[in-house]
Amino acid sequence: MDRHAEVLRIFVNDLNDNTSAINYCCEVYQTNKSLGTKLGYDLIDLCLTTNGEAAIPTILNPKLNFLDPIVVLEKLPDETGLDVLDFFIEFNLRSINTELKNSIIQNELLKVDLIDSKLQKLEKEREYVRLTSSSICPVCGKHFNATSVVVVTTTGQALHYGCNGKDN
Repeated sequence: MDRHAEVLRIFVNDLNDNTSAINYCCEVYQTNKSLGTKLGYDLIDLCLTTNGEAAIPTILNPKLNFLDPIVVLEKLPDETGLDVLDFFIEFNLRSINTELKNSIIQNELLKVDLIDSKLQKLEKEREYVRLTSSSICPVCGKHFNATSVVVVTTTGQALHYGCNGKDN
């Protein structure tokens, strides 16, 4: 972590190149999300300490969209004007709206999958007839027993073999 902090200090203090510092944070974030996020917050603190309010437009760069916008806003000075924050807030609201729409779509797709699974279950259940000790032949009215020979009609009714030819 010390090496990364030193790289940020070199970019910001020695080279006065905030854009390269932001790109560096993004590259680290691609390989290690938690470290990249911490570096992003450290970069904001460093830029504000070094350049003051002049660094705010750089800090609000959309490339740092992996940072929590609430935390970023809390780090900014209270005197920061809305005109400076306008693009940042609009960008983050659009991102949140996009995430919400994607979640809604994902939710609806999961509902469709659930309905499809229920339909498949019902179709599988229709292929089989379950007989219990209380099951009764609809033609003769007698219970099925362990030695009963059973016929399943095309309508899914279970009948004794002998009752199959009789009229219902």
